[in-house]
Amino acid sequence: MNLYVLLAVVNFLLAGAALASLAQRGAGNGLGLRLPTRRPGLSAAALKAAVGPGKTRAPARDATLERSLHRSSWGAKLFVFALSALLLVVTPRLATSGQLTPADLGSGYAAILALVVYLNAFVWAYRIAVSRDEICVMGLTFLMRRYPISALVKINDRGLYTWWLHFSDGRRHLALKTVVRLPALRHRLAHVTETNARG
Repeated sequence: MNLYVLLAVVNFLLAGAALASLAQRGAGNGLGLRLPTRRPGLSAAALKAAVGPGKTRAPARDATLERSLHRSSWGAKLFVFALSALLLVVTPRLATSGQLTPADLGSGYAAILALVVYLNAFVWAYRIAVSRDEICVMGLTFLMRRYPISALVKINDRGLYTWWLHFSDGRRHLALKTVVRLPALRHRLAHVTETNARG
């Protein structure tokens, strides 16, 4: 098969995966965007019973009790897609310029193609979920690792893109920071470590 045809097929499949993900996440607005939905509020009687007589303010929601899901950001997804396209375009051009032999190109291109498929699948599947009782982080094998939230003792910042999550039993997990709502996740995990340190 012509390498340029193969390149077009791979890019078509990657774009199809992106559109499929948008369609699954969408709320029927035709753009693949999740529109805010109106949540049912408390009735007047329930509100009065919750906050007491003479008060109209609803009870404050504790963010540490809510489950939050943090998937890869659009910036990370677009970066990996652009890098993949660049690799798939540059490699055949190296062969036509004489810098690679056809034998080198065959084995090298297969490896690059496998890497491209893995990276794109990983960045689209990656997620960190935090709930009241546990934190779940996806690993390099696509499996979700679960840890008790009460065992998180330290967050070791590893630069712009990663951090190590350390747990009281000695385990640690490398997590990506290229996720949506990163400031909220950072604040919540910092609050958890402070709470756990106080015992």
